[in-house]
Amino acid sequence: RKLPTRGQPQPQPRTMADNNPMMNAILKWSLQHHDGTSDSVPTEMDREKKEFLENAMKTMVEDETKTLKELVEAIKEPEDTEEQVEKKEIALEDLIDRSDRVDYAIALHSFAGGLFPTIDLLETSQHEGVRTKAAELVALAVQNNPPCQAWAFEGGALPKLLALHAKGTEKEKQKCLLALSGLISNNPPAQEAFIKADGLKVIEDDIKANVGRRLKVKAVFTCGWMMRESEPARKAALASAIPQDLALAAAEDDEEVAGLAMGALLPLVKADKACVAANLAPLSAAVKKLAGAKVAEADEEAVAVAKELAALLA
Repeated sequence: RKLPTRGQPQPQPRTMADNNPMMNAILKWSLQHHDGTSDSVPTEMDREKKEFLENAMKTMVEDETKTLKELVEAIKEPEDTEEQVEKKEIALEDLIDRSDRVDYAIALHSFAGGLFPTIDLLETSQHEGVRTKAAELVALAVQNNPPCQAWAFEGGALPKLLALHAKGTEKEKQKCLLALSGLISNNPPAQEAFIKADGLKVIEDDIKANVGRRLKVKAVFTCGWMMRESEPARKAALASAIPQDLALAAAEDDEEVAGLAMGALLPLVKADKACVAANLAPLSAAVKKLAGAKVAEADEEAVAVAKELAALLA
């Protein structure tokens, strides 16, 4: 990305575990049984030790797979009682804890078949806690994870996330926006579908609405990377009220929101300076103020963006 933003998630290096998700279990076993301090000369393993090691590794792999499958079965259970709902939320929380790594997120689908049932909960669950945790699990699974992005897209995550965002609570909206951002990032087919489904309206509403700070920050951040990376998104945004909404957000007192909004505006103003004409005065004042700030008192990157914007608006 041409202009990475503070806090922007970065792709993680792939490891052997990414090719075999259960290699983590083997690594854990080996670390438990060897501390690396021995000076002994390596010797060929005798048959008894070899069989023991093979059985131990097989058991740990099977145990991990079994646990994932049991958790997935738990989230498929009905929600007829408070106890059932609580068990489902606990299972989702456990899956969330496990799926913050690429290999486990892949295992959630390929080993345990859990991604599609999680996506279905966005639409079918009658309980906010379940829907919120399901959206968070989807967000974790697809983040910087092309295989899971493809599976989630195939499983109908995009329309279900958009629908939940439209009717959900603010907490649900936050998790949905996080999942939508992860689903379409570096994923042109999903970005195209997102734009066709009027997904930019979701971002526009969260930027201009009287929403909590966390949701607004997520919305402006998501808008920023889309404007920098996607030409179709820029064209669609220029035909909407997004530039004007970003201009007003850039003039807010919240420094993080303002800085992110200026970063999102920069590629739009480069494409069409007139897109911010209606709110040029407050935007120009905010940009000049930040451009003149000392780097020690403000984010260096935000100051650089402000200076570039100021030159374009002059």
